[in-house]
Amino acid sequence: MEKISRQYRQGDVLLHPIAAIPDGAARRWDGVVTLAEGELTGHSHTIEAPPDHLESYDLGGSLYLLVRRPVRLRHQTHGAPEVDPGAYEVRRQTEVWLDEVRRVAD
Repeated sequence: MEKISRQYRQGDVLLHPIAAIPDGAARRWDGVVTLAEGELTGHSHTIEAPPDHLESYDLGGSLYLLVRRPVRLRHQTHGAPEVDPGAYEVRRQTEVWLDEVRRVAD
């Protein structure tokens, strides 16, 4: 039986384990993966890692991560959990404001 990685939450960002990166997802890489930027504070949720530790993918505006070796999820005001190897979908917390569903502003 294959081990499924656990979820990681940091503020309004959730790394949800998935079985594999979806077909058709485009690989992207710039050395630093920004999972969310604070619209109000200027803070950001990021992972900085070499390509042999982390790959990031995009499909239809959704972000996916393939963690090959443990990496740290960083933020200026939160702890920095170590993320285990595995595939993850990056999810953002949402809220309902009047009749609008929107991402939570940080």
